[in-house]
Amino acid sequence: MNRQQIIQTAKGIARYASSVGRKKGDKANYLGYQLPICGRLVMNKYNAFKMPRQTGKTWTASFIAVAYLLNGIDVLVAYPKLTQGWDILLSKIRDVCLMLGVGLEKASINGIVCSNGAAVHVVTTQKGFDSNRGYTAGCLLVDEAQNMEANLLNSLLSTVTVYARMDMETVIFMGTGGYRNKLLETCWRENDFQLTHLMPHHIISIDPSYKEVDDGWKKKLGVQGYRTEQLCFMVEGGNSSIFKHIDEPLPEHLREGATFRNVVGIDVGQNPDRTVVMWCKYYPGSIPRIEVVDSLRLGDPYPVQQVRIEEWIKERKLNNAPIAVEVNGIGRALYDYLSLQDLADPEPITRVGKFHIGADKRDIVYRLQTYDYKKAIHFTDEKTRNAVSGLISYTDDNGKWKCDHSDYLSALIAASTRIGRWVC
Repeated sequence: MNRQQIIQTAKGIARYASSVGRKKGDKANYLGYQLPICGRLVMNKYNAFKMPRQTGKTWTASFIAVAYLLNGIDVLVAYPKLTQGWDILLSKIRDVCLMLGVGLEKASINGIVCSNGAAVHVVTTQKGFDSNRGYTAGCLLVDEAQNMEANLLNSLLSTVTVYARMDMETVIFMGTGGYRNKLLETCWRENDFQLTHLMPHHIISIDPSYKEVDDGWKKKLGVQGYRTEQLCFMVEGGNSSIFKHIDEPLPEHLREGATFRNVVGIDVGQNPDRTVVMWCKYYPGSIPRIEVVDSLRLGDPYPVQQVRIEEWIKERKLNNAPIAVEVNGIGRALYDYLSLQDLADPEPITRVGKFHIGADKRDIVYRLQTYDYKKAIHFTDEKTRNAVSGLISYTDDNGKWKCDHSDYLSALIAASTRIGRWVC
């Protein structure tokens, strides 16, 4: 038995379940994405798995689980509550077994035992780190991982140690959008898990009938609910921890002679926040990259800021670079100043644009995180690197400590909007 046999078994189960277990009138093309996902999850071994609602995420996991059971290998399922584990996943594993005619000696909230001796053990993560002690499994399924503490990782992974030695383990942490410090995010941002993230438009491109379902969720969930439950985006919980690869150096082959485009982003701060100007280089290619080259942080009166920013841009020969000025508040005055210069200026700033921070800010942050995940964003500017890691702080007028990470991030967001089409 090998990993390819597990994949072929899981795909065969998916095909059979789709033909036999499908509800009457259901014409959705689940197999169009479930089959390749089955292969990807098993080959990756360690997975963070995000998919929208009603797309068969737990069914996909159940096909892989049953493939292990048919080969005589135990499965461990972890949920915050045992009843949740039965209702969402265990009952599906039972149903698939029954469809296939697999004999079951036990099928309850406490687990499943097949006639060949293979079993599905279920534990609750609320009992602490030792709730899975004594279990040995080849397949570990952890659902609702967006709500689990990150320090559960090692305890859960100890379950598959034996099968890891045989290169036969598959670990899947599933969920939707969650906080940065929860298990679903930390497993792939800080550990060697592979992220599989399907969003509604991916599903719709394969199964157009899902658009009606997705539209229904947009109405029911609202903007924020849709972002976390359908798009599976991370919940913002402090900008200082957004980037994982802050110290990733720019590749050597890009340091000299590489093609790049300069872009500038400006976030105009209102007291007690600071104004931040950021210069970035965008390197197109098979792996597009962003380099944060330099930045300027200002707390001067606004008329002084305008002059200093103009001088800073011209000193770096960025007159013709695309410049985005955040104009939600007082930034409009700076935009007017930079874009309506004296026509007699021998070095005019020519490409100043407005940027409104709105509902799409989180989407842009998420795209920047995608660059970070691919190790394709590089903070060569030490000031920005220290700021986004939370190292730069100051006291406001009330004597409270503040960090500059949100101001620097806003300037980076503004600059990134001038890159053009997102390709990473």
